[in-house]
Amino acid sequence: MGMKCPYCGGEDIVKAGKRYNKYVEKQLYRCNSCRRRFVERDGFEHMSYPKEIILKTLHLYAE
Repeated sequence: MGMKCPYCGGEDIVKAGKRYNKYVEKQLYRCNSCRRRFVERDGFEHMSYPKEIILKTLHLYAE
């Protein structure tokens, strides 16, 4: 079972470059069914900092 397009549910997905910001580099994908581009959903879509730093900060806060 592979990745699915979040817009149309299609499974014909190809890599389509990378998205960069100050701290994070994310792989972009393109759906060949609806031709839309997206990043893989991991729950940290709109965060500026890397997932590892956010999780470590929350872990330290919980101690």
